[in-house]
Amino acid sequence: MPEQLSERLFEIVDHLNHGIKLVSDQAERNEIARLNLIAGQKAKAATAYEAAFKYFTTGIQLLNPESWQSEYDLTLALYSEAAEAAYLSGHFDEMERLAEAVLSRAKTVLDTVKVYDSRIQAWMSRGDPKEALKTGLEVLQRQNF
Repeated sequence: MPEQLSERLFEIVDHLNHGIKLVSDQAERNEIARLNLIAGQKAKAATAYEAAFKYFTTGIQLLNPESWQSEYDLTLALYSEAAEAAYLSGHFDEMERLAEAVLSRAKTVLDTVKVYDSRIQAWMSRGDPKEALKTGLEVLQRQNF
């Protein structure tokens, strides 16, 4: 990514997001979703979890209903990152909804690891290590060890 774009990423993405209703071409919407993914990751790295959550969910809204088939990697990344940002922001119900979307559509067990980790961390942060352990066992059972 060019340095100038990186420096002004949030400003650029915010402007694009304000005009998303005017963008009807799905390829353009997917590109704006990718930029929201990058902005969300940058915000999350700066511990701006609410902003990150907003970027990820905006990216999800830009996807078409068949994105799990047509844009799998982008869709998986946005949902997985959004689930983590939701947990980090304390939006546990939203985290569960996003995690369920990943768990029901992921192609491989490896694709589910990030959302299982978010679930485990959420249970731990809520002081429920028993549920965290149950979640960990659930992912291990999916591995068929």
